[in-house]
Amino acid sequence: MVYGYIRVSTDKQDTENQKSGVILKAESLGLSIDSYITDDGISGTKEPEERKLGKLLKKIKEGDVIITSELSRLGRKLFMIMRILEHCMNVGAKVYTVKDGYELGDNIQSKVLAFAFSLAAEIERNMISERTKEALKRKKNAGMILGRPIGRTRDGGNPKCEKNRDKIIALRKQRVSISAIARIIKVHRLTLSAYLVSSGLEASKKTPIQKQAILEPHREIVKDAIQNGLNYKEIRIRCNKQLDLELSESSYRTFISKRVELYDMFTEIHQGIRIKANGGMKVNKRYAS
Repeated sequence: MVYGYIRVSTDKQDTENQKSGVILKAESLGLSIDSYITDDGISGTKEPEERKLGKLLKKIKEGDVIITSELSRLGRKLFMIMRILEHCMNVGAKVYTVKDGYELGDNIQSKVLAFAFSLAAEIERNMISERTKEALKRKKNAGMILGRPIGRTRDGGNPKCEKNRDKIIALRKQRVSISAIARIIKVHRLTLSAYLVSSGLEASKKTPIQKQAILEPHREIVKDAIQNGLNYKEIRIRCNKQLDLELSESSYRTFISKRVELYDMFTEIHQGIRIKANGGMKVNKRYAS
């Protein structure tokens, strides 16, 4: 498709002059205009999305051609024009202008322009980054706490968690897991976990080292569960119930694997179980179910 783009910023300006120039340019290229896109009485300072030009840019594809009177018809701001031309270059569309003889296509001029795009974009990114860092530094020096509290949304609270606060408290008293409650109130489990800590309903999660310290005094209870031939999941269920804990299966797995006596016992018992299940055939692997 070959498009003729015409823009006049006031109603008094004549669109026919631009249109005739576009037609002559198309003829010189051996092309004919398939469709005209006209923005009447619209300033070039407006973003393309606020003009008919925006709709044109969305539908152009590789091989399409846009012919306009001059680059200033596309926009009055340098970076705006560069963004428009960059978009056309990315989709593989060509742009020709009548007055300044500009051509965006597969040529050295377009390659130079592509370099200018990347350089301008990098400069702009660096300037934004520097301004952001300076603003944050000023706020920090002024004693302002940056970011938002853990477990809170930008408006200062978590609506779903706050709305279901009583339900959350009741379910936690019934020892319902955080994951299950999160599914019930339709939030992510990490959001709910952060909310429980930030709202003071629960203490922060124990670190892996703290979890090991919790289990160490109860080594004999874990050992007894192993001797009964329980797998990791069954050990977690029994020990959590006996010890009134909420540790995960991976916590018990780590605790056992880091203690030679317990790990060897677990491996030997479950190897025997698997051999028996396989009709006496030896399994050449160390299993940890």
